[in-house]
Formats: sequence, structure tokens, C-alpha cells
Amino acid sequence: MKRKIHQTNYFSKALTSLLKKRQLLKEDFDDFQEELANNQEMGDRV
Repeated sequence: MKRKIHQTNYFSKALTSLLKKRQLLKEDFDDFQEELANNQEMGDRV
């Protein structure tokens, strides 16, 4: 089963800001997305 992660506009802007300030690594965020896709209980369902 395919899963897609949706981000709100607010979250996307905050994410971009964190990445630009180097307060978050892109690799860490990619790992987080993969973890959410594998463990659905961690995130909200829409």
C-alpha cells in the first residue's frame, strides 16, 4: 500500500526556514518521513 505524506503550508515554510538556518538536516527530515510512512501510528490520519 502506498502512503503519501501531506504537509501544511505553515509546516513547509517552517521546514524551509529550518533547513536554510541549518537547524535541521535534510537527511534527518527524510529519515523522519520514512519513519512516518512505515509507522502510521506516529502521525495524524487524514
